Amino acid sequence: LTLDQKDYLSKSKQFAVANKKIKSGEVLRKEDISFKRTTVPGISRKDINQYLNFKLKKDISYDDTILPEVLEK
Repeated sequence: LTLDQKDYLSKSKQFAVANKKIKSGEVLRKEDISFKRTTVPGISRKDINQYLNFKLKKDISYDDTILPEVLEK
């Protein structure tokens, strides 16, 4: 790997992103998310189960990182 590639891999991790548009008030389900490399910190694979079935406080667009702040029990 090049130095740039190593730098990218060390800084980017996989976080939950919306695999479709999810509207405010909808419940977050496993089918609604994918995990992609991003430099925007969000919910990790190991933490996602604690956020499933939470309601969204705002709309999330396709491919947006899902942040804990936009979810409520």
